[in-house]
Amino acid sequence: MRVAVLILASLLLFCSPYAESGELRKIGALGRIEPRGGVVSLAGPNGDPVVAVCAKEGDFVKRDSPLIIFRSNALLQQELALAEIALKEADEAGNIAVSLQELKLRQAEESRAESLARQELKLKSVKEEHELSSRRLQRFQKIGGESLSAQQMDDRQTEARVAQIKLNSAMGESKYALSGAGMNVELAGAELNRLKLNREINIRRATQQLELAKERLKHSVIRAPVDGTVLEIFQSEGEVGGPGPIVNMGDLEHMYVVADVYDRDLLQIKPGMKVEITSKSLPEPLAGQVETIGRVIALPARTAPVRIRLDDVRLASQLINVEVDVSIQLQ
Repeated sequence: MRVAVLILASLLLFCSPYAESGELRKIGALGRIEPRGGVVSLAGPNGDPVVAVCAKEGDFVKRDSPLIIFRSNALLQQELALAEIALKEADEAGNIAVSLQELKLRQAEESRAESLARQELKLKSVKEEHELSSRRLQRFQKIGGESLSAQQMDDRQTEARVAQIKLNSAMGESKYALSGAGMNVELAGAELNRLKLNREINIRRATQQLELAKERLKHSVIRAPVDGTVLEIFQSEGEVGGPGPIVNMGDLEHMYVVADVYDRDLLQIKPGMKVEITSKSLPEPLAGQVETIGRVIALPARTAPVRIRLDDVRLASQLINVEVDVSIQLQ
């Protein structure tokens, strides 16, 4: 009996994943085959009939290639065209209105300058006339005596008063004219600012409508988000889109195995370690290398994902999601 126990203990030690030195030679785990980035599921608008299927299963497509086109696409293209026209018209109309008002502002400024010149010239003439009448009156006043008649003195005084009245009137008229010309310039400037703001608002509103039309149009076509191979197409022309995926695709040029490794083994694994992949579905083992090691432990399974890049994608690309046995070599 004791001999049997010793033999069993020896077998367990030999079969243990830990060598006598305490180092782990191999770590086993279960995993699944998937493309780089996983299987990408693409859905479309709910309730929109399919009018065109632009690819078939197995086709390799480039990023942004159209895969499925829905009925709403034609109407939304028209909506986009109208939105583009509206933006262009808002820009053109705003520019025309602003240009016309800028012309009116320049005209108002020129009119104010001309009015200022006229009033200055007129005021200068009236001032000279007033000064002349004042000097004539002062000469008569200096002469005085009986050599001047009362009528002559009265005429000179009347002339001076009339000149003063003309001067006061000219000064008032000049102030009024300049005030009116300045007001016209201010009003023209305020209207110009209003038109500029109105142009900005209209362009912003039209731009928002254009962006909304682009976004709506984008949802009327399913496009490839990455370079890859079309794996499955679930709807045909004439069928109505539902809430589920319509197309599945993946990057079959880079295949991986995602192994669920127990937490007790994670610290033994390093990037670059060689891995052997086996399965009843595979005619031969696959080779690969550890690329990334997960840090977050899933509970209650107490495992984390270890991503293994496969050296040969030929067989793995035909067995997506197949469960495999993973053996990570530590030595």
